Amino acid sequence: AFSVIEIDMVNDPPRIDTTNEDAYLTSSWSLTFVEGAGAVPLFGPNMTLEDDDDSVFAWITITYASRPDAAAEGLLFNTSGTAIVAASGQHVLALQGPATIAEFRKVLGTVQYNNTIAAPGKPSTMPRIFTVSAFDNRLYSNDAVVTVTFDSVNDAPLLDLNGASDGVDFAAVFVEEGDPVAAVDLGLTLVDVDNASLTHVSAVLSPPSDGEGEWLFVNSSLVGGNITETYNNATGQLILAGIASFREYEAVLRTLQYMNIRDEPDPTPRTVTVVASDGLKSSDPAYITVTFALHNDRPWADFNLTASQASPAYDPYSHLPSSSVYTSFTEGSGPVPVATDLLV
Repeated sequence: AFSVIEIDMVNDPPRIDTTNEDAYLTSSWSLTFVEGAGAVPLFGPNMTLEDDDDSVFAWITITYASRPDAAAEGLLFNTSGTAIVAASGQHVLALQGPATIAEFRKVLGTVQYNNTIAAPGKPSTMPRIFTVSAFDNRLYSNDAVVTVTFDSVNDAPLLDLNGASDGVDFAAVFVEEGDPVAAVDLGLTLVDVDNASLTHVSAVLSPPSDGEGEWLFVNSSLVGGNITETYNNATGQLILAGIASFREYEAVLRTLQYMNIRDEPDPTPRTVTVVASDGLKSSDPAYITVTFALHNDRPWADFNLTASQASPAYDPYSHLPSSSVYTSFTEGSGPVPVATDLLV
C-alpha cells in the first residue's frame, strides 16, 4: 500500500535581526551618536538578513520616525558594486533591487547615521527611531527597530582676532608718544556654536615692562553694563566678565586697544594672549603682537620745570611750552644761579 503526500509550499518572509538573537520576533538595536565625533554605523556587527526560500529581495526600506534637525542629519550609504539603487527622501531611505541578499547585506553594512548641525541647543537630543523592513516580492519581513540616542558635547568658543584675513592672530604697531592703537581687526569674530552666552574673556599683556605706563582697554559701555572690565598693571591682565551673549562680547572685543604713555617706552615687543570661555570650555588662545615705532626726540631744556608742568597747555612729550625764568644779579655780589628748577 502506498500513501501519497503532497507538500504545499509556503513562502517564508524575509527576516531581519539587528541583534542576531531572534529574527522571528521584532528585533531592536540601540546606538549612541556623539556630537561632533562623526558618523556611526546604523547596524551592529551581528546584524543578520535571511530568507529561507529566496535569494533575491525586491527592496529594503529604512524609515525615520522623526527628523528634527532636517537636512543637517541623515543616513550615509554606499551602493557601489551592487545592483541596488538608492532613493533617499525626507523620512525614508529605499534600497531598490532586485538584488541578492548578499548585496543587500553589503549595502546595509555601509549605512551610517550622521548629524552635522552646530547651533545653540543642537543637535536635538530626541531619540531617532528607524524602522527597517525587507520585501522579497511576495512577503514583508518583520520590522527591525534601530534607536539612536545622543551624547551632547559642549563646544569651546571660536575666536578670530584677524577677521577675514588669514589666521586668527593680529599684529599692531604702536607709535612712540602716539595715540592708542587698535589691537584687533574690526572684523574680529567670536562665536559659540552651542551656547548663546559667554562668562568671561581674558587678555594678558606680556611682558608688562612699562607697568602703569601701558595698558589694554575696551569700551564695555557698548553693551549697557552686561560686561565689566578690570585691568591689572602688575600682571598685564585685562578681564572682561559677566553673563552676556557672544555677540555682546564680540562687539566689546572689537574695541580692544593698547596704550603706552612712557616718553621712552621699553621697545620689547608685547604679546597679548586672548582666551574666551563659556564657563565650561575655553577657546584656543589667539595672539596679538604689539611692536613699537620709536623716533628720536629733539634735545630740550626747561629752566622752570615745575611751572611749565603746571600749565594746562604743557605737552609731556615735547616739553612745551616752557616757562620763563627771571633772575636778578646785584653788582659786586658774586655769581647767581640762572635757574633752580632746571631739567635737560
